[in-house]
Amino acid sequence: MSLQLVLASLFPPENELIWEKHLKWQPVPFTYWPIEKDHVLGEAYENCPRYLKLYYDYMETLDRRNLYGNYSDVAQYLERHAGINATTREMAEIYFTLRVELENGLELPDWTRQVYPQVLHHLAHLEYHVATATSEMKRLSSGFLLNKIITDTELKMQNLLPQNRKMFLYSGHEYNIAFLMKLLGVYYPHIPPYGAYILVEIHNVKGVRSVRIFYQDYTMGKPRRMRLPKCQRFCRFERLVKLYQKYLPESEEECERVEE
Repeated sequence: MSLQLVLASLFPPENELIWEKHLKWQPVPFTYWPIEKDHVLGEAYENCPRYLKLYYDYMETLDRRNLYGNYSDVAQYLERHAGINATTREMAEIYFTLRVELENGLELPDWTRQVYPQVLHHLAHLEYHVATATSEMKRLSSGFLLNKIITDTELKMQNLLPQNRKMFLYSGHEYNIAFLMKLLGVYYPHIPPYGAYILVEIHNVKGVRSVRIFYQDYTMGKPRRMRLPKCQRFCRFERLVKLYQKYLPESEEECERVEE
């Protein structure tokens, strides 16, 4: 639905394409991959066995236990009242469930008052850290997306795309934004709101191809420029690739190498 709304604003019908004068809308095609094959926007937890192993390996580390050490009482409280196995992931998901119920006019149970929204909100964005805790987890959770962006940009720079191709538009979930920000080193503790987006621009600055990245979380009027680590106002494209090379998967087969 979010993608269809964006496409409706980008491609309003004109002239003979207007089929209803009170509705400036026309069907606009888009493509998608089945979830089990979508490593670009799909959740690695669901379709990448190697990532899943790394995730559960990290769950057993001292770092993870220290991170959630103060929330054992919360976990027990949620298990008792929500009937869930209060893993870090489940505690994050219960936050989104309660938020959607409230947004749809439902009344939340009395027991939620002790944990919603503040406590569960914190646990929800803490899960972003768990999900991208290591370099390889970043590589498998959002490296495919960054790799696609870099590849598309290279094709544009080499004039190998249709001349009228001005952008690539991807529609995903809030975790796609959070995970990519974690990989890029520009994440700050928050949950990307509805409609949040990242802009990756390629510029020709005096013959030098450079990148700028913006993020819109609606806390300011305009999208804010995200300054990449070790980059200035513009980041040379070649430098961008070099900085994040270790996060770029060589192939989807990396997801199948469970025993490494």
